[in-house]
Amino acid sequence: MNERLKNILLVVLTVTMIGLFAVNLIIAPDGGRFTMMRASLGIGLGSDPVSEKGDGAVLLPQKLGVMGERGLYMTSGRETSELFAEISPLLAEAFGSVGDIEPIDRADFIDMLGLQGIYMAFSFPVSFYNLQYFMTGETGLSSEQAASAVLLTVGEDGGRLAFYDGSAKKWYAADMAAGQDRLANLCEGYETSNAFFASGADGYHMLAPWEPVWAEAPSYPTYSASSPDFTAEGVISRELLGAFSVNPFLARVYKTTGGDIVYIEGYTSLQFSKNGYAAYSSTGEQGIGLELPSGLSQKELPAATARSVSRILSDIYSAASCRCSLSLADISAASGGGYVISFERMEGGAFITESDGYTAVVTVRDGSIVEMRLHIRNYTEGQPRSLLPYNLAASLVRTGNSSLSVRCVESGEGALLPELYITEGGEAYGVE
Repeated sequence: MNERLKNILLVVLTVTMIGLFAVNLIIAPDGGRFTMMRASLGIGLGSDPVSEKGDGAVLLPQKLGVMGERGLYMTSGRETSELFAEISPLLAEAFGSVGDIEPIDRADFIDMLGLQGIYMAFSFPVSFYNLQYFMTGETGLSSEQAASAVLLTVGEDGGRLAFYDGSAKKWYAADMAAGQDRLANLCEGYETSNAFFASGADGYHMLAPWEPVWAEAPSYPTYSASSPDFTAEGVISRELLGAFSVNPFLARVYKTTGGDIVYIEGYTSLQFSKNGYAAYSSTGEQGIGLELPSGLSQKELPAATARSVSRILSDIYSAASCRCSLSLADISAASGGGYVISFERMEGGAFITESDGYTAVVTVRDGSIVEMRLHIRNYTEGQPRSLLPYNLAASLVRTGNSSLSVRCVESGEGALLPELYITEGGEAYGVE
């Protein structure tokens, strides 16, 4: 009788163990680590970063305007993201149909400012190869040039794409075969002008000739900031942990002397703070795996990595109930191999100057994220604020070929305020 009971108990235990093993496979299909299906949210990408097209949200322009029949119209506030979303399919067509890139003279580039088209400027010189890749998902162009300011123009001779390489101080142009009719219709729809290029008026000789100048002081929204208190009970959800590929059932939880919450799973550490900061690190063979296709060249790998990282960041911010637009700010080599990829955040048409650097900094090695530093914060739009008139700001510029841009700066009172910044030789400083 005892033997029969033992056999029955063994059968029951065996069935139970099989059931628990099956549950663990569902919860942790990757070596016991919690994973989740990543949806394309916000700045998200498709499952195949190389084949995905028309996804320019990984790289947002710092300045965006339309060169219409009546002159230049520059966007501000929400207009910037709205216009960029509207023209993204057109940009994909234009960058996907670029012909041979040839050098042009500075004067030729300035002459093109008088045509109808689109003006874009970026916060740093972007490899033209990467720019095409981010706009279209396609590869094939040269990575030797970089683009700081871009013109997409349409005229009697067809469509042209021209750009200024701020890193090499050179100008380039190429024919483009697509998007001409839509580009012309877009330009015809802008019947007003609120800006002009520095080359078109006296008193702005210290600015680069292709720099836009507001005719009147521009107005940008202010914001109030709020950060999730991750140390409060119930704020860190299973969804948020899953976005970091941390299994809430397997991780050990600690609290630091400063009150931060730390999750430890194997060689992975995830730390949350009271003021919305999150820090992730992983050693050994762990880390958050990226969805990278095989066979990427050394030229293709950095851009493909940045796009895949942006999708994971989208999942994390979404799981933290934080809606934001992130844009690639820098890709550099990491010590020990891999890349350090930095992102900055845009609110109301202006990038945010964080007090301690970029909004998100991610280190990738061997196709996996091994370190992350994130600033998770929500902003509520407030009253608009008029900036310093450009003629006064331009009088403060000390060297030629400089630029003026609008950035948001966090004040000590938890507010986000737009300010004008002067960039001279790659170094920016604010003006009041």
